[in-house]
Amino acid sequence: MDQATSALQGIPFEQLIGGPLTAAVKAQALAAKTSVDFIRSVGFSEKGEVVNVKFVYQRDGRTVSLDVPLLTIVPIPYLRIDDMTINFKAQLSASGDNNSNTSDSFEAKASLAASGGFWGQKYSLNGSVSSKKDSSSSASSKYSIEYTMDINVRAVQDDMPKGLTTVLGLLSEQMKPVPQAVSQASITDAWNKISDVKPTANNVFTFSADMVNLQDTSADKKPVPGVPVTIDLLADGKLLDSAQGKTNATGKLESDLVLNPPTTATGAAQLRMTIEGASQSVDKTLNALTATNP
Repeated sequence: MDQATSALQGIPFEQLIGGPLTAAVKAQALAAKTSVDFIRSVGFSEKGEVVNVKFVYQRDGRTVSLDVPLLTIVPIPYLRIDDMTINFKAQLSASGDNNSNTSDSFEAKASLAASGGFWGQKYSLNGSVSSKKDSSSSASSKYSIEYTMDINVRAVQDDMPKGLTTVLGLLSEQMKPVPQAVSQASITDAWNKISDVKPTANNVFTFSADMVNLQDTSADKKPVPGVPVTIDLLADGKLLDSAQGKTNATGKLESDLVLNPPTTATGAAQLRMTIEGASQSVDKTLNALTATNP
């Protein structure tokens, strides 16, 4: 038993259990470094600028572009060791042999022989003694230790750190669709045509669809579809009438726009056109309607 206890005490438990734990800590550190390297290599350029992916799509018949930070659309590896189980099993085998053989033998011989004579008799005396004893003993003991270790490691995708979550949130807030740019020259041309329109005798303004021909800022001057165009008629700051339209695939209005203010409106008025959030106005004069011009 003492030899078995000594054999068990000789097992290097510190190395057997501490080794896998140390390896797990190093693996966790390596996973964190991998995440940092991924963010640097994928999310940022060599100049330290955020890498964006540009999406171009159609919305309301208009070409729109959207710049999306790459880090917001790809999964960032954040592996974390969630559970680690170490199962250790030791088996001690012992065997022993104990043999003992003992044999004893004794032999004695005695003889008496004497020479001489007494009363005419002869005698002789001889004597000898022998003794033999055999003894043997043997003992043997054998011990063997067999141990096994099972290690189960479970890694999961961890939640992103709060700091990175905040950064990605800021990047997401900057993602706004950017419409296809309309050239200022084409807007000015449309306005010049619209501002030249004069009302009819009944104060009706008609704007033909081809008065507007919006183009982009590229050298090819491609038509820009889906741009809203609003034409308002105002008097003393009050809206008399309004007409809204939108450009088609050729950059022109989908249909003619007509303003038909109330018959009671006369005198000074303002014609206002709004394209791409920018407005331009021009003064107009409304006719005084009579009974022959209802």
